[in-house]
Amino acid sequence: MLKHPRYIRIPDNNGNLTRVLKLHRFNDTDKVFYVEPAFWLFNGEIVRKDGLVEGVDIYGVNGCGFLPSTLTEFKEYCRTQYHKFKDEEVLINRYAVDFLGAKEPPYNDKKVTSTKYFI
Repeated sequence: MLKHPRYIRIPDNNGNLTRVLKLHRFNDTDKVFYVEPAFWLFNGEIVRKDGLVEGVDIYGVNGCGFLPSTLTEFKEYCRTQYHKFKDEEVLINRYAVDFLGAKEPPYNDKKVTSTKYFI
């Protein structure tokens, strides 16, 4: 039986419970960590580079609070974060597309919504 929920929602900067995290444990420690999906551009592709939140920051006395969540909500949050990153950070120059043959970074839903931890 799990002592901690596998997926949780925590508040964003505005206090809305929009961030969805997944439980992750390392073999060499008893501490609890949660993974938050994040993205960055590497070799022309948008790839995952997740952030870690320590369980104490959520469950502790000064914790931010949480609600249980599901795998479906986690995957939808991953997709949302991907599209947000793509729209805000990755600029596709029209000249580069039309004349130089540049393409948008390819989208792979399996990689975007994976439940593995990406360093």
